[in-house]
Amino acid sequence: MIMCDTFSIWSLPTKKKAGSVMMKHEGLLDETSSIPGCTCCNETVRPMIKHHGIWLLGVVLMGAALFTHWLWPAQSWLRISLYAAVVWLNGRHLLLQGLQNLVKFRFDMKTLMTLAVIGGMALGEWLEVAVIILLFALGERLERYAVDRAENAIGKLLEQAPQSALVQTEAGWQSLPVAVVRTGMRIRVRSGTAVPLDGVVVAGESALVEAMITGEPMPVDKQVGDVVYAGTLNQEGTLDVEVTAEQGDTRLAKIVELVMRAQSMKSRSETVITRFARYYTPIVMVLALAVILVPTLVFGQPFALWFYQGLAVLLIGCPCALVIATPTAVVAAHAKAAQAGVLIKGGRHLETLGRLEAIAFDKTGTLTVGKPAVMAYTLLDHTMDEPTMLARVAALESRTDHPIAKSLLDYVDAKGIDYASLVVTAFMTRRGAGVQGRIDGVDVVLRKPTEQEEAQNGVTDSEAVGTVVMVLYDDIPVARFLLADTLRKDAIETMRQLEKLGVRTRIVLSGDSEAAVHDVAGKLALKAQARLMPEAKLVAIEQLKEDHRHVGMVGDGVNDAPALALADLGIAMGAGASDIALETADVALLGDDLRKLPFAMRLSRRTHRIIWTNIVFALGLKLVTLSLVIPGRLTLWFAILADVGATLVVVLNSLRLLQNKGSSERRG
Repeated sequence: MIMCDTFSIWSLPTKKKAGSVMMKHEGLLDETSSIPGCTCCNETVRPMIKHHGIWLLGVVLMGAALFTHWLWPAQSWLRISLYAAVVWLNGRHLLLQGLQNLVKFRFDMKTLMTLAVIGGMALGEWLEVAVIILLFALGERLERYAVDRAENAIGKLLEQAPQSALVQTEAGWQSLPVAVVRTGMRIRVRSGTAVPLDGVVVAGESALVEAMITGEPMPVDKQVGDVVYAGTLNQEGTLDVEVTAEQGDTRLAKIVELVMRAQSMKSRSETVITRFARYYTPIVMVLALAVILVPTLVFGQPFALWFYQGLAVLLIGCPCALVIATPTAVVAAHAKAAQAGVLIKGGRHLETLGRLEAIAFDKTGTLTVGKPAVMAYTLLDHTMDEPTMLARVAALESRTDHPIAKSLLDYVDAKGIDYASLVVTAFMTRRGAGVQGRIDGVDVVLRKPTEQEEAQNGVTDSEAVGTVVMVLYDDIPVARFLLADTLRKDAIETMRQLEKLGVRTRIVLSGDSEAAVHDVAGKLALKAQARLMPEAKLVAIEQLKEDHRHVGMVGDGVNDAPALALADLGIAMGAGASDIALETADVALLGDDLRKLPFAMRLSRRTHRIIWTNIVFALGLKLVTLSLVIPGRLTLWFAILADVGATLVVVLNSLRLLQNKGSSERRG
């Protein structure tokens, strides 16, 4: 695989404040505008100018150079001066580093770029040189900006936990900064607030949403003796918690630490264009030197003649076609991917996509929809009127915002049953145990079944992986609902396509229960590991990397961020993914379509084929041109013509990536 890493798509979408809108500019998604009258405009435009001002000035100067060429074609000195300014502003650090590499006989991408720029200036191809410099400079700036955004997202992750806590002191309950709260102190977590610090429940009962820590989509019941984590949301009752970890030692803080450690452990893969430069550059230079010295020193030929031939060899060996065509292919592939709802942060990651041998998937929100849905319900009293029962269930659940309530309401609404006219009295939320109320003179209760009820009715395999809700009239069970997180409709097709693409190792890494994880894994023919905390997912990725050269991780939650950072390729699933997942990942699949993953892999491999075609053609033309050295017929003008022709052909070939290629890509 060969890609150029000089161009990066960095602007993955994050959750925006109200009033902002997403604007699309030349393949990049960026917050560069806002609703008229919104004060956030300066907050988005100024950072862009700050980070890319020099590059934008270079674009303006190049535009001015093209304009002067059209307006005053005879004034070449003005045009060349403007192009030279572009090169100096955006490429001086590159050229200085490249020259230092040449002196130290160190050959890399910057050395190759420097050779291309020097050769292009000698050929008088200033426009081509300016384009090369601007592409390279843009890639470096956007990649640095992407790193900054990822670091900011990591910092904001800690802000999800409250910065103050209600602490029990000798003077009573007082609000104190979490930084001063120590282990052993007692804090109170009220309904609707986030837990400020890790601890153990010492009083109260409630249900907490722990998705950001464990990936579990359903609220988890908590009672005395249960562990709670900072940043998780208390949905129902009030809890008194004894602190077991101070601010820097919470599970949330450890996730941040894991992300940073994983990023430092993640090796920066070397692109083939860099490996190519290591050998190509010295070969061309040695060949040019040999053309000058061998005829003059060995055969006594005129030095001036063979110096001219050696210079022509150096110029025909100038890698302009290679340097400019590779990022052109990558940009075209990025544009094609963006059209399909796939955002890729750089050519290096585009290259890795096509080389994945093993892929790990989070379960909740990645392979599944990420929210419970009614899978089935059973009438235990067949004499009752079914629509009336469903209406009463909806009337009760419409008074709470619990995820299970929303799922039951969606189910009843889909059946077109009206419940708005029902009057509910004596409504009560039973902490961790459901809701109850009186409707039409009947006490209606919705709750989980007791152990005795489960023993009487039995638990089916499907119920073992979901949540059962009992409906009781005057304490008599009349119906039961089964709710579960459902498989994405495109998951099975995606796994089939990945199998065809040669990804033999596919595994689910989830913090959910054994039954739920193995149920999903069984349907998709995947390996599975369940009840994994973020650090355990990290260990699983490390094990996969020991057995495979290129490992991908697909996830959407905070708890997936460390694994996304460590994997050779982190892939964020869906526009609804957490900010930390989007910024840590190398690729984002938007639109909640898992089939974008095999599409992106096919696009990567097609890009690989086109770039190799470019290289073979460009090198073949150079070899043909170099054959004119022996008879001494190679001229600088012919070298210029060959270089320009090769550049034009490979650029046009790269643009073929924008075309639709086969039904498989259209489906992706």
